[in-house]
Amino acid sequence: MKKRVIATFLTSLMLMAVLAGCGDSASKPAEDASPVGTEAENIKWPEKSINFIMGFKAGGGADITARALFQPYVENVLGQKFVFNYMEGSNGEISYTTLAKSTAPDGYTIAWGAYPGFLTMPLTKDSCQFVLEDFQPVASLTTDPNVIVVPADSKINTLADLVDYCKENPGEFTMGIGALAADDSLACEQFIKAADIDVNQVVYSEGTTERVTAIMGGHIMGGIMNASELAPYSDSLKVLGVMSEERISFIPDVPTLIEQGYDVTNSVYRGILMPAGVDEAIVKKLSAAIGEALQNPECVQTLENQNLIVNFMDYKAYTEELYKMRDIYAEIIDGIDFAQ
Repeated sequence: MKKRVIATFLTSLMLMAVLAGCGDSASKPAEDASPVGTEAENIKWPEKSINFIMGFKAGGGADITARALFQPYVENVLGQKFVFNYMEGSNGEISYTTLAKSTAPDGYTIAWGAYPGFLTMPLTKDSCQFVLEDFQPVASLTTDPNVIVVPADSKINTLADLVDYCKENPGEFTMGIGALAADDSLACEQFIKAADIDVNQVVYSEGTTERVTAIMGGHIMGGIMNASELAPYSDSLKVLGVMSEERISFIPDVPTLIEQGYDVTNSVYRGILMPAGVDEAIVKKLSAAIGEALQNPECVQTLENQNLIVNFMDYKAYTEELYKMRDIYAEIIDGIDFAQ
């Protein structure tokens, strides 16, 4: 029953997300970002290092991306260091709760934000202690497509092999995913619906490292992860398909799911959050600094080397985008009983 409910949710979500993408808040390229303006420059911030709350494991995709951008590029623009504070767990929920409930809005604490995760948590979990209004969006950074992987020594060599196995052995294939309603969870539901198969989804909410360890250890048969996280495991994992519109340079020989007959695309969208109530001049200055860093060709190349797509939006556009998507999710999820 749960699969049917979630699959229905995803069908509607995909349609409405496409429609939403036609609005005025479409992502802006980094080169459109304005340099730090006079108003923002006049504020005496930052005068000390800035605490960066990272809700995912050190060395994971989120951490790698954040450090590649902020150390040194955003640091060079602002002239201060970002000190990373790891609060991994529950697909980032611990970090979001900390930012929302235990952080002074003085401009000296930011957090990594990955959606759909932080937008769907308040909509699907009764225990969630934050809502979008608890945050001040700062900037959208990148998109990161999902990929389907199996162990390098698996007898499954193609997506067609995987589908055939699942049809011949319903419910036996164990697929590692993240928390319910996170990007990889939604990606899995999209795929099983499109392929009309049944898999045993195994939740690993502590990050990709935990999931990949389970795959390589033979505890599960495969999983879904983000393309940017593949590099450390290139000899240990086999990639069967990428959930992007087109093939990606990092794995050019891997076909998209669309090429393989499944109209499925999915990514995680990453950005920066502050607690609500931060002085707008500070928000504007940090947003502009991020935009300026993303105009640096070396910075862009570093991110692209991680198989990331730069997708910058300043704080105003990002705020509008998040509230629009939250409303879409809320409308679709209303009345659906998600397992907690």
